[in-house]
Amino acid sequence: MEYYSNFGDNKVATLVDLVQHRKNTTPDKIGLTFLIDGEDKKETQNYQEFEEKSKAIAAALQKNYKAGSRMIMLFQPGLEFINAFFGCLFAGMIAIPTYPPNLTKLQRSMPRFLSIYKDSKPSAILSTGEIINLSKPVFEENPTFGNVDWVSTEEISSEESYHWNLPDINEDSIAFLQYTSGSTAMPKGVMVTHKNLLYNSEMIREAFSNTAEDSMFTWLPAYHDMGLIGGIIHPIYAGMSIVLISPLHFLQRP
Repeated sequence: MEYYSNFGDNKVATLVDLVQHRKNTTPDKIGLTFLIDGEDKKETQNYQEFEEKSKAIAAALQKNYKAGSRMIMLFQPGLEFINAFFGCLFAGMIAIPTYPPNLTKLQRSMPRFLSIYKDSKPSAILSTGEIINLSKPVFEENPTFGNVDWVSTEEISSEESYHWNLPDINEDSIAFLQYTSGSTAMPKGVMVTHKNLLYNSEMIREAFSNTAEDSMFTWLPAYHDMGLIGGIIHPIYAGMSIVLISPLHFLQRP
């Protein structure tokens, strides 16, 4: 299955093609909604805004890093994570989603992150200004991190999208590294390609008969494969609207 029945005659071989298809066909449709307080306060992006923000982050990364560079992502739940993830893909770089270490319980949370960092050898850590300000001083005390770059994606202007260059990627290019939980052994990374993700999304669409008229609601962590693939990538594949809340808000008031 080289190309996918969901797009008619349009060629969609990567997730970059996918997002551009959504922007070209349904630019004004609200694709992403995050309930900031778990109930009423929200931030939204239509598919055009989503594509432009992804391209802007990609353009900023392309200025400083070569294609194929690995980018660790440290984000709390929200649209900034999704924009940064797709920004990596639009830059032709490899995203590495992971839980931010708990700074109040470093003895428990830091070993997993250190293992991922050493194994993946990232060029930079992507995050928000708030997380960077809290985490960077702690990380600098550990010689393992050296002088790793920190990039606040929320500070990247959408105007950067005009400087974006289409990366040289195809369906077999690696989209992201999915690391295991590390609960029974040190985390192990799995290389996930664009083709893997599109094929998986097509299988989900066929099994559930999802259409662009449907909506998805999810509280699953975006760092988890089900939360990322089933709760974010697949709905975009199907052209759905996604409503997300933080797992913490769900646990507080399920």
